[in-house]
Amino acid sequence: MQKRIFAVFFACSLLLIGCFGAAFAGIEHADSGDAFRSKVLDSKGIVLVDFWASWCGPCMRQGEILERLAAQQPELRIVKVSTESQDTPAAMYRIQSIPTLMIFKDGKPIDRWSGVTEIPVINGRVEHAKKIKIPE
Repeated sequence: MQKRIFAVFFACSLLLIGCFGAAFAGIEHADSGDAFRSKVLDSKGIVLVDFWASWCGPCMRQGEILERLAAQQPELRIVKVSTESQDTPAAMYRIQSIPTLMIFKDGKPIDRWSGVTEIPVINGRVEHAKKIKIPE
């Protein structure tokens, strides 16, 4: 009986993580200019930003990759920005293809690329970004 209860609990946990993975993994959303400013531009350190849209298949794939990355590296701040919102920062950064990933350091954009990107490549770019000195 205990094994069955545990199995049901475990299955429900997996279902919840699958449905709400971004929330559990620590991925934040900033779909307005104010939220983007507070979560990205006013932040110290490294922030990985994912510009995406709900209708974009590659964006969904990138989202799954970022969920795994967030679970592996909870210290890395990941912020998703929907390009579908009215007050979106996507126009400010002239996002023309999605998914587009950007790395900000101390609120300044220092790296940018488009297309689905696997964890090892993202890790390499984040490590490179950590070494860049930002003038004060």
